Amino acid sequence: MAAAPVAGVDVPAAGQSPLGVPGSPAAGAWWFGWSNDTFGAPTYDQRDDYRSNRLQVGWQAAGWLRLSVDHSMLIDANPSGRMPDWSATDPLGTYFAGGARSDELSASAVATWASADPVGILTSAWAGPGLRWAGDLGGEAMQDANHAVMGVPPVDLPYEDPDPAVAGLLAAGADGTLAGLWWSVAQTLTTTGEWSATAQVRWRAGGPASSWWIGPGWLVRSGDGMTTVADHVADNEAGPWLESGLDAGPFALSAGKRIDDEAVYGAITLVTRRREGVAAGPPLIGEVAALKGVAGWSGPGKGVATSARWLLPVDGWLAGRLSVGGALRRFEHAVPYHFSNRAESYELLASAELAGNPPVGQGFSIDPFLSGGVGWYWGRARVIGEPAVSEDADVSTPRLRGALGLRTWYASRPAGRGGWTAAIGGALDLGWSPDAHEVVYDPTAGGAPRPPSGEADPDRLVRLGGFSAGYDLRMSVRTDW
Repeated sequence: MAAAPVAGVDVPAAGQSPLGVPGSPAAGAWWFGWSNDTFGAPTYDQRDDYRSNRLQVGWQAAGWLRLSVDHSMLIDANPSGRMPDWSATDPLGTYFAGGARSDELSASAVATWASADPVGILTSAWAGPGLRWAGDLGGEAMQDANHAVMGVPPVDLPYEDPDPAVAGLLAAGADGTLAGLWWSVAQTLTTTGEWSATAQVRWRAGGPASSWWIGPGWLVRSGDGMTTVADHVADNEAGPWLESGLDAGPFALSAGKRIDDEAVYGAITLVTRRREGVAAGPPLIGEVAALKGVAGWSGPGKGVATSARWLLPVDGWLAGRLSVGGALRRFEHAVPYHFSNRAESYELLASAELAGNPPVGQGFSIDPFLSGGVGWYWGRARVIGEPAVSEDADVSTPRLRGALGLRTWYASRPAGRGGWTAAIGGALDLGWSPDAHEVVYDPTAGGAPRPPSGEADPDRLVRLGGFSAGYDLRMSVRTDW
């Protein structure tokens, strides 16, 4: 019952279901998916580049037919690879030189097959034809309207070829479970000669209607796309990915990052009806959280975290309240001249949580919680263009973390009745490491002017390790319901 992501490594899989295990939504189901590069691993280095936004609508018309439409906004802002000239009047002029955009709209009608066994080696398969259009399909207008709402300047890039062109496509794929892992393969072949394929593996823990999952995927492509922009997007997306997500009832949330590159994505999916699966893996509480840093040595920035905790089999007041597990966090630090510099950190933690009012029956419950963790921190800063910092830097050090938060649970049915339970909430978050490193501005490094700063130390660019403070917004599911 795990929800497969609707972006990231399954981008080319036209006709693919938005659900992973058992692989198909229920007959008559509609779904809507929205993915964006700023959802999955929110970072300050997002540059409205590559597959900037994606919308999906689909309908499982019957047990054997699936209809789907996909609109993607493709942007190639920096085809030359040149970095900004920070000493120029228009520093980004050289960066965006030669940039272009294109939109793609894909529609498919595939025949589907679903096994009666939701955990068999082969649980579903699909194949069928479709069409893909490329050109000016409203993407720029959508992006400008969205940026106007957020107060962000528009991305002024021309369409590579505004006149829509069309190509045929053939989509096929299958999924199932093997050795306790969910797997999926999918491919799309177009009449322009472009071929793309994905392979995914997921470890999941889930009940009949909710699950948490994590695993790798791989995307390969060959041939020519419909535009040069599409080819550059394909180069950015091809390769290995690490993805995680959760789902409960009609909702699914997922995030992914290309392992060997900066490509990221995130996706939100709504499904009106779904086939109920069977319990798989140990019961747990799974969470995906968006992180926001505001103070301390680590300074401002954004990130994403995924975690899994198991309820301890204890009696008395602690029963159902005390859980232990692990968490993986990625954080992108806000750095001046972020087109030329990167600073990021990772944390791998063993964690424990004490819940004040966990769900015990059907309906809503307000749950304050206190959590802590211990583990390891890896931080790094890199100069990737015209220098604006004095050095590359690496920090590896132990890490302590604590959080105090509040979440609201909702259970669709009483416990043990096959329903789902999920929560949304947030927390204040503190972290500390004994070692830290400060990266400072060097006026001789590359001619970049001194960055504006409200800090007591105006030369500071970023600090790795040490103390940090922030908050997070999180979605949680319980798979033991």
